[in-house]
Formats: sequence, structure tokens, C-alpha cells
Amino acid sequence: MFSHSKLYMVSLLLCCLYGTSQAQFDRNWKVYLVPFSHTDVGYTDSVPVVIEQHNRYLDTVITWVNRTSANAEGEQYKWNIEISWPLESYIQTRPQSRVDSLFDLIRQNRIALGAFHFSLQTDLCGNEELVRSLYYSHALSKKYNVPVTTGQIDDTPGFTWGLSELLAKSGIKYFSVGVNSFLANFFTTTSLPYLFYWKSQNGSRTLVWRNIDKQWAYLEGSVTQQVYASYSNMKNKITQLLQQLQTQGYPYDAVFINCATGDNGAPNLSIVQNVHQWNQEFSNAKLRIATTTDFFEYVENKYASQIPEYTGDGPNWWTWLFSPSATGGANVSREAQMLLPQAEAMSSIAKATDASYPYSMSDFQKAYVNNMLFEDHNLGAVNSAGNQDYWNYKMQWINAAHSTGKNNLSAAVQRLSENIPTADLRIAVFNSLLWKRNETAFISRNDALLKGILNFQLVDLSTGETIVPQFLSDTSAAFFAKDIPGLGYKIYKVQPVQTPIPDRVPLTGLHLESDAYSININSGSGDILNIYDKLANREITKQDGVFNRYLFNGNMFPQNMRIISSDSGQVVQRIEIAADAAGSNSYHSIILLHNATKRIDFFNSYDKITPGASSESVDFKFGFGLPGPLFSYEIPFGSMRLFTDELSGFRTGHYTVGRWMNISSSAENVYATLATRNANISAYPSGTFDGTVRMFIQYSSASSAYRAGIGNMQMDFSVTSATGTADKTAAVKFSQNFNMPLITKAIPADQKGTLPEKEYSFASLSSGFCQLSTLKMAEDGRGMILRVFNPDDLVQNATLNFANRIVSAEESTPLEEFISTLGTGEHALSMVMQPHEIRTLRIQIDPAADIRVESKAQTFVLEQNFPNPFNPETKIKFHVPAGLHGEQRQQVKLAVYDLLGRLIKTLVNDERTAGSYEVAFNAAQCASGVYFYELRAGDISRIRKMIVLR
Repeated sequence: MFSHSKLYMVSLLLCCLYGTSQAQFDRNWKVYLVPFSHTDVGYTDSVPVVIEQHNRYLDTVITWVNRTSANAEGEQYKWNIEISWPLESYIQTRPQSRVDSLFDLIRQNRIALGAFHFSLQTDLCGNEELVRSLYYSHALSKKYNVPVTTGQIDDTPGFTWGLSELLAKSGIKYFSVGVNSFLANFFTTTSLPYLFYWKSQNGSRTLVWRNIDKQWAYLEGSVTQQVYASYSNMKNKITQLLQQLQTQGYPYDAVFINCATGDNGAPNLSIVQNVHQWNQEFSNAKLRIATTTDFFEYVENKYASQIPEYTGDGPNWWTWLFSPSATGGANVSREAQMLLPQAEAMSSIAKATDASYPYSMSDFQKAYVNNMLFEDHNLGAVNSAGNQDYWNYKMQWINAAHSTGKNNLSAAVQRLSENIPTADLRIAVFNSLLWKRNETAFISRNDALLKGILNFQLVDLSTGETIVPQFLSDTSAAFFAKDIPGLGYKIYKVQPVQTPIPDRVPLTGLHLESDAYSININSGSGDILNIYDKLANREITKQDGVFNRYLFNGNMFPQNMRIISSDSGQVVQRIEIAADAAGSNSYHSIILLHNATKRIDFFNSYDKITPGASSESVDFKFGFGLPGPLFSYEIPFGSMRLFTDELSGFRTGHYTVGRWMNISSSAENVYATLATRNANISAYPSGTFDGTVRMFIQYSSASSAYRAGIGNMQMDFSVTSATGTADKTAAVKFSQNFNMPLITKAIPADQKGTLPEKEYSFASLSSGFCQLSTLKMAEDGRGMILRVFNPDDLVQNATLNFANRIVSAEESTPLEEFISTLGTGEHALSMVMQPHEIRTLRIQIDPAADIRVESKAQTFVLEQNFPNPFNPETKIKFHVPAGLHGEQRQQVKLAVYDLLGRLIKTLVNDERTAGSYEVAFNAAQCASGVYFYELRAGDISRIRKMIVLR
């Protein structure tokens, strides 16, 4: 390479030959050239090759940054690590001295670290995925004491609205987006300026730069402005750009140019020579090799009051291609988005109530990363159909994420079940959501504990109510579960019945009816002819037979419908049908009408055949017959109104839906909610909405990513309707209930445990509303993180009640950094949730505090022994309340048992006056191990574990 002095001599010669061009510019320009390698996960080569390429790139960057450190300001080589994913490998494979050198340069702002883990299709993400996409760079920031101020997402043409609040609250002040024009009309229709403050639904702001070039986005520096080509080429291109900006009335003296070296492109040092030559020639337009932070800090310091503010969502132009062409993988990803927070919450509760539970924070974070790897912005390869290697990785990642969620949820429920004391066979119904639930629960009669029982009833242990379940033709039993506590469970006694199971009653014809709905099914295709809302006294469908309709290539629907089975009973009306469906080997649909709740579920499955050479599509259509239809839908950490809330240029004709859609009427006080579990792309005729929701499920050909879109597919939806104004909080509850159904678990008889035997709530809403994004153990091990979101346009005064005493509560950033201390009650935390506000709370609870149960005996307390573990002596404290009728003395028994339930020692067995007591237990004669101690008075019992450790 040229030395600095040689470059200077060359530049003098060029100045003599070409002269200077000072008159071309009307201001003293500062042109920030931002070099980076656009990281495409596996796009240009196999995944291991791409990872090693980026390792070598960083080695090269460190060398070049150090080599040019004596250059003039702006002419030193700088680099931007666009996303943090490549650093995982680099830190693991390079010597610590090399890693330290890298982070030294980041501290010096010679290299910048981007905030995101990947360049994601952000509208495909779940709420918690967006947060976790910032965790790794933040962990590096803390470990190495380096700044992370800018999020950078390139290539994908869209960015979801909730990011504006999430970034601002995470300390990420700036956001650079390179909007690719491929298949997107954004640049021909947008009026967005290049630089603007992006205001969230909550009111917080992030400073955004979006690329100038209408074709090459993040490659505008290398392709359009020729910064890595000959100096003469670069000079002509940048001169034209500055003159063009002047003509357009661009109001600032600084401009940002994305200078990616390519998709997984290698660093290119020629930019240093070109910048030096330019700066020698021009005195009133300086080029600066820069980090993203350099540019943003300059324009914010100088122009903050002049930068305009815009609010709205940027729907992604590419999601219709990405998700429907990889349908199977996208479905698994959607399920993982719900399984992971559900599993993490239940695992956290299992850990909080049993310290021996093996909660693995790293497993959950890895699962979130695996899900993001699937949702990275590209479809996998330049030749997506031919890159079998990449699709093997893609499906391994997403399947691993799904398995982590599924297995951890099962393990947490199992451990919680094991800690519930039982006298006889029981059913636990678990609720992984914050609010108390009233809905249908299903018991598998194939459970090993139930196989020998032909007929049974259930007894609600909290109320004493006897419940007769409905036995269905699919070998399940359904019953209406009332008042299932938030983030907890309720217990039902299984009471065998000697009489045979009543004969199942099939439906009469193709008609389902409850107190809320009357439904007729199309005898030819199996979809819905009409749905009459009896409470609202109106039809909610178009009555054209196009509701929950499978459509192949837009005009072929199922034929030759057959009824497989049907059930009519006190809990649900159910019908299962099969039909012949074009494009698939088979098609099945189960329609479930709930009797006690206003809800209709549709469970559709089909076996998609391999597509041919031309593109094939599968849709599910829902025709809502509400006059003057309006459409709003959920997005990550937000919601938006169709045709109203998009940023300029992003009206794409297709939209990525979260879990719910509200279809309301501009002419009547009525609305319907459609919840979706697997599908997420909804498409419309451009600029209009006629009430028909088209869920765009599949779009693929033999030359696309079809491998993730063939075989058995599942598409599940649920519908409800109501009078009044479309309610966002009701839609959230409805869709979350559908996507996170109640979990039932049979529990064996004669089981010891430390949890309440009737019902339990770790934490639940007692007033107001907020949506749980996560309940997890804190990254630093200090307490638990509770992240909540207010999806409504109104302020919510929400109160959370905890079973255990709250030791402390703090407001934190989404990245778990302290903001302020919160005041709490002993067991309650009240908070004002502003509209669309995301709040992250750090809660520390007292693990030794008595678990509160809403019962007449909630002041009957058995404390955790201390010390624990112990050898040989420990102390046990307990509190005896007044009797249920005011008696001041009660018969009390305190005894110690081993794991097999054998009595070790009776510590107390006499009448006690209401008050607090302490007794000692000496375990000198006991072997090391786990023991139980039980405090009993009448039918009230408290049990805890203790550990003898020799």
C-alpha cells in the first residue's frame, strides 16, 4: 500500500492536473463513509465458511486500523461490525490478546459494534425476540466496557414500529437502515426524509438514517459512489451526489453513505487512498471514513431541533416471500415464539419455588438465537433451492429452538406438579399467563394415570364444585375450568364413577350451536357458510361460504367433504372433516365451538406436495360481513391500523400480523377478532379492505425455498365477536388464551410437596391490564425480570400480586440495567402503564416467605427452616392463627418425614394458642438427604423441604 507521504505527493499532482472544485458546493460538506461487511448468514457460502470469513475480516480490520492510526483525521481506516453474530465465533477461536485488541479499538471508536445480533425481518419476530436480539451486544458492552449506540439493519425493506421504543429504552439512540429496493416500491412512493426522529406509539424517539440510493441500499458506497474503485470514478460519483442533494434542498451539511463491501464482503483498504486524495483536492467538502456513531453524534449535536419527527410502522416488503416460501419453518418459528416465553416463565416459577430446579439461562438465550437465525433476513442462498446445506442448518436451528421451548415447558410443569401434595389422584390445570382464566380445558385420557379409569368426574378442591366432563371422540375429556389463577395452577380431584361413560352424541347435520353462535358448514368444501352472533343479533360473515376456506392458486378449494367424527355436549360442539384438496395429498379440518365462552376454533391440516416449476400458493380466507370494514392488527410491541399507521412508502398490500386482527365496522358498533397461531401474512387488494382477511400461507416453486414448505402443515385460527368499539386488550387476551392454552397434568396420589394443594398463583393481575412479555431469572442472578407491555391506547393502572413477599423492586431498561427503585406493598406491585409502554421490572422475592393462598387459612404460616442445609440442628418457625370461628386454641401437629413419607420425628402435637412459635430439630440420627416437615391443623396443611448435609 502507499505510505501517507506518498499519498500526499500523488494528491498534489492530481490537484495540479484537475484543479479544485470549490465552487461546486454551497456549503462545507461532511461526507461520512461507513465501511462494513453486510453479514448474510450463509447466503454466499456454507455457514462454516461464512463464519471463518468474518473471523479473517476482523483480523484484517484490526491490522489496518492500527496501520493507519497516524493518518489525518477522517483518513484513518475505520470499521463497523454491522451485527454481533460473527463475534461469537471470533471470541471463541482467537487468542485473548487478539480479542482484547479488537475491543480496545471499539473503545477508541475506531471500530463500532452494532446493537443487533442479526439483520432480522423484524416484523416476523415475537416481542421477546426483539429484546433478545440486543442482549449479546449488550453483554459484550458490559464485559469489555465498550459503547453500543447504534442499531444497524440492512437489506430488508422494512422495520417494525415497536423498535423505536425498544431501542430508545435500551440506550440505543441511533438506527441506520439500508432499505433494499428489490421487490419493493418504497423509493418511488416515499416522502420520508433521509434523516428523521422515529416516534414510537409510546412517544419515545430514535434518530434514524435511511439510505439515499434507490437501488443499492447498503451497497451505495461501493456500487453507486465507487468508494473502492478508482479515485476519478469516486470523485465524479460523490460530486454528483452532493450536487443532487443541494438541488433537492437537503438541509444539512453532513451525509451518511453505507459502504458495505458486499454480502459477506472482505474489507477493502482502497477507501483510505481515495479519501485522502479527495480531501487534498477539496477544502469545502470533506470525506470521513467513519463509524455510524460519528455521523449520528454530529448531526444530533448540530441539528437536533431541526430534524423532523415521523411516527408509524414500516411493513416489510419481503415477508410475503420469506414466510410463505418457507412455510413449515415459519410455522415452527411462530410456535417457538410462544413456547419460549411460556417455558421460561414456568421454569422461573419452578426455580423460585424449588431451588434445586435446573433452570438454564444459557439454554433459553441460545434458543432465542436459534430462532433469530431462522428469521435472519435472507432466504438462505443466492440459489435458495440448490443450497441444501444451508436449509439443513436453517431447519436445525429452528427445530432446536422449538425443542428447547417444548422440553423446558414440560420439565417445569413436571417439577411444579411433583411439589404439589396430594391425597388421591388429581388433575392440575396450569396457566402461563398473567390473568385469571375461564375457558375449556382438555384432559388426555391416554395418560398412564387415567388409563384404568373408564369414567370420572372432577371436584374443584377450591370450591368443592363437582364437574362432569364431556368425553370426546378423539379420546380427550373436556371441561370448563373456572378461575385458573395467573402464572399458577388449580387442582381438581379425579373422582371415579362406576357407571359407563354416556354415549357420545354426534352433531345433527352440519350445524353447530351454542348460546352465543349459530354456525352452518358448507357441505361441499367444509368451510363455513355463515356465523350468526346471537348476542349481537347479526351475521358476522359474508354468507358466501368463504370463511376458513383453503384455497390453492387462488381459485381451487376442497371438494368431496366427509365427516370423520362429531360431538355435541355441554362443553363443546366439535366436528372433524376431511376433503380432497388441490396441491395437497390430504386435507383435514376440526371446528370447535365452545359453549361457555364466545369462541370458535379452526384447526386445519394439510399434506402439501412438492411444488412444480411455476409458483403455487395456498391461502386461508375469512370473509367478515361487517359494513364499512376497518382493519387493525398486532405487530411486535404494538398494533396498527391498516392504511393509516404506515410510514410513507410502506403501503405494501401485505402485512405481517402478530397474533390478532380486529375487524370492526365504521357503520355499526360491532367488531370481530381473528386470532392466528401459525400463519402471519395477510394480503389485501391495494388501497382497499372489503372485510375479507386473506391469510397468505404458502407461495413457492421448485426453484424457491420449498423444502421448508412441503409435508404436513398446520394452520390454526380462532374467532370471536362483540358489540362496542374494537378492544385491543380483549384481543390480546383472546389471542394469548388461544396461543397458550391451559396445560393439564395428572398428578399421582399420596405425593408430598411444598406448594399449596388446592391452587396457587406466583403472580397475577388484580387490577388494570398489561401483557407479559417475559418472566425470567435475571442475567446477573439478582432476582427475576418481569417485562410487561400495555397494548392499549389508554393508561392502565395495573397491580400485580405475588405469592411471596416482595423484598425489592426496580425499574430497569429492557437490557436489565437499573433505572430506579419502585415502591411496593408486601405482596403487591402497582404501576401506571402509559399507552403502548414497555416496562422491565427487576423483582426480588423472599424465598422463605409463606406462599399465600386465597383461602380462610392464609395467615397459617410455616417458614423455611434455618439454617438450610444444616448439620445437625436447625430451627423451624411457624404461626398459628385464630380458628375459623375465632377459637384461640387449636390442635397443631408438626412432624418430619423422609422422602418415602415415613415419620422421622414428631416435633409438636398439642393445642396451641394463636401466635408464633419456634422449635428445634436435631438430625444427628439422620443420613444426608432431603426431608419434609409438615404443619397440620384440622384440614389445613403446610409442607416444606429441608436438607441434611453431612
